[in-house]
Amino acid sequence: MDVASTVYNLTVGILAYIGQLGEMRDVTNEIASTLQLMQTNMTPLFSDPETLEANQSLVNNLHSIQEILCDINYHLRLWTESRSHRFLRWVQPLTATQQLKGDRDRLMVRYIMLTGALQIVDHVHGYNVIPSVPHTPQRALSIDTPIQSLPFTIEPTVSTANPEVVDFWDKCYGDGTVSAKTSHFCVDISSYLALYLSPLACKRLLLRLDPRNTGYVSCETFEQLIKNGKMTEVISSYSEDPPLPLLIWIDDDLVGNAPKVLEATKYGVTVIQLASTSTAKTWIDVNKEYLKAHDNPGDIRFISDQVRVEPGPDGVPFRNEDAGTQITKYLRGQGFKAPILIYTDRQSILKTHYVESDKMAGSVSSHYKVFKDYVAALGARKTGDRGWNKFDA
Repeated sequence: MDVASTVYNLTVGILAYIGQLGEMRDVTNEIASTLQLMQTNMTPLFSDPETLEANQSLVNNLHSIQEILCDINYHLRLWTESRSHRFLRWVQPLTATQQLKGDRDRLMVRYIMLTGALQIVDHVHGYNVIPSVPHTPQRALSIDTPIQSLPFTIEPTVSTANPEVVDFWDKCYGDGTVSAKTSHFCVDISSYLALYLSPLACKRLLLRLDPRNTGYVSCETFEQLIKNGKMTEVISSYSEDPPLPLLIWIDDDLVGNAPKVLEATKYGVTVIQLASTSTAKTWIDVNKEYLKAHDNPGDIRFISDQVRVEPGPDGVPFRNEDAGTQITKYLRGQGFKAPILIYTDRQSILKTHYVESDKMAGSVSSHYKVFKDYVAALGARKTGDRGWNKFDA
């Protein structure tokens, strides 16, 4: 059996086991969502086996995923079937969850490499723009069912520098220069690409490339932004008005949210990922005129977690227990009327009673269907859906 089939069968077995569990639902649901997306995105490997045979990097990545899946399978059974570990989980309930979250994060990193979703990363320099993708109906897949090819192929992550980025940087700043002044950068990139960048477009772009407002853009940060993409397309996506419908997602757990973000894009939704309250406020302030022009449930919606680790005023990360409360208060204070969904866990849901006094806010504790209906309604440009519009929906 080839490694792709082995990985696929492991996902089937783990999903079946998770389906029988009635415990640790928060983390196991996240693992299950990732595995379901992985099954769908592995489809091209079965319709075109030569892709696997000719790509050693892809084979290596699948072997790494196989090891992670074996760990997940072992840890799930260990914490639910072993008497001693069940007792330990009763005494120290966070121990099992933390181990499985570690497995989940490792799986997500490898899954992102597998799918080539290079814009969803485990660290944000400013913010991420994840464009929508054409929606295609999904159906349950069986390893024995003939699988049709999908309209994309899996590209391996490569370590070589983007030649277009190298050419631009060498021509404008010279080989060996590690940074460029922001005042020069916007002029230079505009000239190189023959692409007009307005003052607003430059502000938007520099939010991503110089989030700390140092006055400089580093070559490394620029390379991380472009990756293996086309410069014109990437620069445009970070400098132009973001396409509607638009989901603005404020949450520090980008790895854990990646499957849900990809799910949202399949409904035709553009997602803006913002990892902290301060980054969100800055981005919203820069884009306020555009957002206000489309401030309705069919064009724009927000999601935030309630608790997140983010930089304090002194730059030192801290656990902000009121992050959701603060961003909701900020948005309403700025006059925004768009829906806000506080997507948190069972431990924090009681902190979200404030949504009851907001006509266009709701909270949910890891209830995936509520999230899915929320983004599906946005993708369909609906304005009257209200299933999410309450405390602990």
